[in-house]
Amino acid sequence: MRSITTKATTSTNFNDPMYTDSLKATTRWVRFYYTTKLPGGSAGGGNMAVDLITVNAAPAAAVGLVVKQNTTTLSNGITYTFGNSASKKFTIQNVGTGTNLKIDSIVLSGTHAADFAVGAFDSITPFNNGTDTFSVYFTPSANGSRFVTVKLYTSDTERSPFLINLYAIGGQYATEPPSIPAINVSNVRTQTLTVSYPSTQTEKYLILKKVGGTLTEVPVDGVTYQRGDYIGGAQVMYIGSDTTPIKPNYILANTNYSFAAYSVNGPAGFENYNTSNAPAASVTTLNGEQGSYYNGINPQANNFVTALHNKVNPHDTIFYSSYISAVVNNFLARDTTNARKVVNCVYTTTPFVYQEPFVWNASQGNGTLTREHTFCQSWMPTRSLSTWPNGPNGKEMPEYNDLHHLFPADQLIGNGKRSNYPLGVVVNPTYTAPSGEGKLGTDGTGKTVYEPRNEQKGDAARALFYMLVCYDGAGGTAWRLPTEQDLNVLLQWHQQDPPSALEIARNEHIYVVQKNRNPFIDHPEWTRKIDFRTMTYIAVDTVVDINITAPAPNAMLNADSTYSIIWNSNLVDSVVLQYAYVDSATSSIVVTPIGGVMKNTNTYAFKVPNMSKNNVVIYVREFNAAKAPNMRVYDSLMVNFKQYVGLTENTTINHLVNMYPVPSTGVVNIALPASLKVLAVDVYDITGKLVEQTTSTQINLTQKGMYIVKVITNGGVATKRVIIE
Repeated sequence: MRSITTKATTSTNFNDPMYTDSLKATTRWVRFYYTTKLPGGSAGGGNMAVDLITVNAAPAAAVGLVVKQNTTTLSNGITYTFGNSASKKFTIQNVGTGTNLKIDSIVLSGTHAADFAVGAFDSITPFNNGTDTFSVYFTPSANGSRFVTVKLYTSDTERSPFLINLYAIGGQYATEPPSIPAINVSNVRTQTLTVSYPSTQTEKYLILKKVGGTLTEVPVDGVTYQRGDYIGGAQVMYIGSDTTPIKPNYILANTNYSFAAYSVNGPAGFENYNTSNAPAASVTTLNGEQGSYYNGINPQANNFVTALHNKVNPHDTIFYSSYISAVVNNFLARDTTNARKVVNCVYTTTPFVYQEPFVWNASQGNGTLTREHTFCQSWMPTRSLSTWPNGPNGKEMPEYNDLHHLFPADQLIGNGKRSNYPLGVVVNPTYTAPSGEGKLGTDGTGKTVYEPRNEQKGDAARALFYMLVCYDGAGGTAWRLPTEQDLNVLLQWHQQDPPSALEIARNEHIYVVQKNRNPFIDHPEWTRKIDFRTMTYIAVDTVVDINITAPAPNAMLNADSTYSIIWNSNLVDSVVLQYAYVDSATSSIVVTPIGGVMKNTNTYAFKVPNMSKNNVVIYVREFNAAKAPNMRVYDSLMVNFKQYVGLTENTTINHLVNMYPVPSTGVVNIALPASLKVLAVDVYDITGKLVEQTTSTQINLTQKGMYIVKVITNGGVATKRVIIE
């Protein structure tokens, strides 16, 4: 139609006048071809681009057929849901400008044509948007799916015959399809797996996924599900007609997953799910796959720090702008209700719920998250480069885009508040995120620090340790924590928040993408061999694998009862035992000694104080007066103290009470074991105002926002946060 092979000058534009071309009446698409491009400044050179295309409506034809059902315009060959109605009326419209539309006949054909009939219709429809109608009547001879094709033969030669495929239902539901013969889960790794199922004679497939426990949930006939919707404790992982193997996101380490596959026939509202003999499968993911990665790394050797640095650096570098495809889309984002996705702020756990595609806060759209550098950019010695974040070679610096320390964080309430402040324990908060997690304020020394949610504390510490080992010495730069960053806080967080299933899986995913690992996730004990203040080797370790073996993690310890604290170790130095908890009234950490200084022993009889406290951390700490108050934590264990004072006891049972779906559009269900009975449910808005009280296991909230739900049971009180969208 048009060819442009040269430009008069490098600044020539073709917008004055714009090129105008007439398309043929048969045109259905336009394609633009780009061939050899010459550099700007050369003869005929310069980049070419299409900035604006305007397609004007074609002139009205003399005769033109449009078919509608109510206000819906039907395209030629469409499959239209007739449902189980006795009849439906269709409108014929002539959008032509000069000739009447002649209707020759309306013919029914197909498998169940005998179940349908066409009512009377006019043979002439006038031009200039004149309309006529006809009705299709349905008298099913059997229940289930019934099909017919309606053919309209008219004087509109381009659309004759005009076809409408009707999908009708005899009774309440479509015909039940045969069951899917099998479902297979393969390629089971730490952070990924593949779900496949063979094709069968069905219109669609519905695949359910359940985390932990046996999948017993089944879909309900006549209910329309979308990806991310919940059926009890199971989630719809896929609904559609494709049989391409599925690799679900957000697969965690050492976690049991169950899957079930259901065939389904029928349009929305008339679905018939075959729940008989539905195939199911259950697998448990691996718990990390370091394999031979650390072969040759000896934590007892003097060159340990150097060897570890050489192992993790250099590595592949992933563009900062590729974080969405590298991490969000392929691992981190998880399904939520109404076919949406959700990613949480790493500091505050605030959810960002979106319809794909994912966008950042700085992007065009409604994104709220940004990529948080756990090791702040201002801390990096290379930050002084005038070309930052690029190196002298023009390429991005690997420390700038290293996936191991990049996390999604809400820009307004998370990343922006943390800024480049050190991480620490906030005693006097000046800002707390609406979720109640993620605080800015001063610590016990009056220094301004940022405290992330508990589940991110160990992750953040290990990310910082990794960055120090990976980049110290690279390019002749010395990497150190800033003087205001308390190393002992990081080491304490590293102990009390060990690598979770998510962190282990994320490490595995980054290894696949970036080709290196965070050694302190794979070997948490290696932090004892490095002095992160000076990045030097600790030759004499005072502890040989100290681990608290009793009581059990998260154990409920009864007040005024005595329990043995046991740790396995060979001690060179003395230790002290302590327990610590957060005082809810002052938000400060209360540390209490247990017994005195101990040596040549690995057990202590501990009498629980007469109080109810949750998330109490028991520490085994070195005793060295010269290092006080920065004595190292060898190991820690989280427990709960339980004081028997009846049903008003301050006992948290959050791990036994679950809520779904979260986020929700209004209805939230409460699930709990049969041994627990709901006595009352109190719902508070973010300001602390009581907005609902009930004894039901289902709450219905009509206003969007964040709520705190207290579930009072015969075994204690659980506190949950829910988001209503």
